[in-house]
Amino acid sequence: PQKDVLIQVNYTLEAGGETPFALFTYIFSTGAGWNGTIGSATLFVRFPYEVNELNVLPSYRADEPNLVGDHKISPTELKWTWTDFEPERGDNVEIWVVEPALWQKALDLEKQLADRGWDGELWGMLGKTYKAFTISSRGKGFRGGGNYTTDEGTRELFHRSVEAYENAIRLKALDAQWHAGFADLLIYYAHFAAYEGVNTSAQMQRGLLEMNTALRLSPTDAKVREIAENILWYAGDGMVKKGDDYD
Repeated sequence: PQKDVLIQVNYTLEAGGETPFALFTYIFSTGAGWNGTIGSATLFVRFPYEVNELNVLPSYRADEPNLVGDHKISPTELKWTWTDFEPERGDNVEIWVVEPALWQKALDLEKQLADRGWDGELWGMLGKTYKAFTISSRGKGFRGGGNYTTDEGTRELFHRSVEAYENAIRLKALDAQWHAGFADLLIYYAHFAAYEGVNTSAQMQRGLLEMNTALRLSPTDAKVREIAENILWYAGDGMVKKGDDYD
């Protein structure tokens, strides 16, 4: 009685979500049972690399329009602060990120390419990695269920993926799988960005040409045919199936 007592609690929080994205939730609402308001509360989220719009998905809460822009306090930290805080369930903080191990893989590929820019295989792997971060984990639009036009991170990730695939097919022009992977990126983008009013006809046409090249180079390659089947619906009238072949 009549003494201030410091209570410290440590626990490990497992991420939720679906690969390649991870969801972390910090629960403040249990503090509602305290006597009176919480005088102040501070939340730090620390990353093992630089935090930016590419590895943190935007929040779609009206009061959190830009997690990185509004809360970044150092190259690797985000910070939230509250005063006279009486938390309810809606005050719990959620943050969606690219899975840290996968983002580190992208950084490692970038580092390797600084010395091995001639390696088309590495460029293809980087393009495929950035493509996975650009699109929805369920293949229904762009990452986090967001929009291409309003998410700066999505736009930059798409640009990086395109650049990497361009280098891959330039250095490995006869590799059907990288042509098919590039077609997958372009046609997927063209289909979904068009819903936002973006003129994507050039990307759709380029994607169809890349898919045609892949099928011409290796018409029986299982991975090429799998990609062709996956993007058939997104390509609209630009691609049809004739028997066991694609046109």
